[in-house]
Amino acid sequence: MLRAHDEGNGDKIVEFHNASIQDFLHAYVGKYPEVLRSVIARAVYFDQVRYLWEVATSRSGHDMLTGLKCESRLLGEVTETLIDARLFMGENKQHLAARLSCIVGITELVRSPRLIEYCEGLLADEKTWTEYLSSSEMVQLVRTLRDTTAGRLRSYRTRMAIVAGPKIVADILSWEDALIAEELLENLEETAPADCAEDLGRRKWEVASDVLDEWTDGKPPDYVDEYELEQILDWMEEGGECHSGFDSAYEYLQREGPDTTTKPVPRRSSADESVEISSMLSSLRRMPGTD
Repeated sequence: MLRAHDEGNGDKIVEFHNASIQDFLHAYVGKYPEVLRSVIARAVYFDQVRYLWEVATSRSGHDMLTGLKCESRLLGEVTETLIDARLFMGENKQHLAARLSCIVGITELVRSPRLIEYCEGLLADEKTWTEYLSSSEMVQLVRTLRDTTAGRLRSYRTRMAIVAGPKIVADILSWEDALIAEELLENLEETAPADCAEDLGRRKWEVASDVLDEWTDGKPPDYVDEYELEQILDWMEEGGECHSGFDSAYEYLQREGPDTTTKPVPRRSSADESVEISSMLSSLRRMPGTD
């Protein structure tokens, strides 16, 4: 059922041989309240609570979410204990956005003034989210804050969006980045700064122009494939934009363009990956005290 390996830094990782075993355990823990209660009570790291929360709020986590609601008092007490013990942030800033989203969600559920105050302290420190979060992670957190009924926390979503919008545009280095940025800005909805859409259009044009400017021996640069080239030319044509290399690129595409019958499924954006990350978690870190 399980396999273990050493990461080389003293940490041992325990993983399932088969992901279906993990699905079974998720369903089992959600089905039996006494098991869920025991798991919550024995959490020694905040990420263990986060894991439960992400499973519970995934598409298949209805039973576990119901169980967490029933155990909201215990969940709140354990969460307060872990943040008091400084086990929330830790040294590893990986999954920081997921931790923040989780604690906002738990605060919404348990209505703990202490947790609200703690969340507010984290969000008030802009360094928490400007230095450690990617633009997609910031969008994830903005969406979480949008849905909370805790007014003191919801007010931070606009402040975060004002920083996230320009950051999203600034992170664009390729055409793929531009498409991801477009979706991220859509997810920010009305909280995105008004000039971000204009900046995005300008940056998309710069990226598209770079592709056509770097044409060599009648071929596009190596970092762009025919599918992306087709998207670029379609976007230019729809927008009525003119570039001196458009015609030659179009002729190349007519000659060497992608076969639509074998066109791959478009990649999911990093925004969706952040929101659905709980469904992709496939490993469990061994708890202290186990053999």
